[in-house]
Amino acid sequence: MKSCLGLGCLVTLLATVALAVALAVTCPKPAEHYKALNELVGHTIESQAASSDGLAQQVIAALGRVAYDQVGSGIVERMVHVDDYVVLSIGRMHWQGEDHVVSVGILGHVVTPSEAQLAEAVREAL
Repeated sequence: MKSCLGLGCLVTLLATVALAVALAVTCPKPAEHYKALNELVGHTIESQAASSDGLAQQVIAALGRVAYDQVGSGIVERMVHVDDYVVLSIGRMHWQGEDHVVSVGILGHVVTPSEAQLAEAVREAL
């Protein structure tokens, strides 16, 4: 067997350590998950309001957005638990007896479902 004492092994080791440090330093905190999810829900409410057919439905949807803006962040923070795995973080929501992944954070970014996926999930839940 060949020994791994050469320059190539040292470079590989340093690159691996640098990547691990970069992932750890840029791992999003729970507050960033909550912010991303609040923005997602707010945009979804606005989209649903804009696509509503009747004036009454648009007014109700607009009022829903105003109400969500007032209390929404507290709801998200109570319903979503963020696990920090040092190099990435995962937001989960416990719903109907199961844990559902609702956000993944890595390299300073939080990835959430699309507005269409959220709207479909709400329709299925209701």
